[in-house]
Amino acid sequence: MIKRFVTRLLLIVLLASSTTVSLFSQEQERDTPTFAQRLFFGGDFGLTVGTFTDIKLAPLVGIWITPRLAVAAGPEYRYYKSPNYRYHIFGAQAYGEFYLVQNLNNLIPIGINTGIYAHIEEEVLSISSKEYNIDKETINTLLVGAGISQPIGPRSAMHI
Repeated sequence: MIKRFVTRLLLIVLLASSTTVSLFSQEQERDTPTFAQRLFFGGDFGLTVGTFTDIKLAPLVGIWITPRLAVAAGPEYRYYKSPNYRYHIFGAQAYGEFYLVQNLNNLIPIGINTGIYAHIEEEVLSISSKEYNIDKETINTLLVGAGISQPIGPRSAMHI
């Protein structure tokens, strides 16, 4: 299961980094950023406490391969508890994003600096629960979709 995950991740990176076709004509910076400037950090944190407890920690680190292509990976942990059961979920996620449009304002000058991207993600989760006698079950999920990215600072953005 892990071999398949690593193989798919490498395939995604190789295929995406070999892409040289620009789907839309847009301005691109000519200066090459340093390795540290190409790194980015993010992830997900969730907390619900009460009758139902749901805690999620999913940090990630990524790198911009090209100005349009980013890849990222990170661990994931989730604890879920209700009056009837309790789960511990461990795993990892890796994804690639390819920006079809880096800045919509370059195509249509209406003052919206939103980017449009394609997203592919592989997630491998291992779940265990004593209540249901689940010692360890592995779930592999491949997600494909698209989204928009709205900058909120010089090195940060919200993704939907």
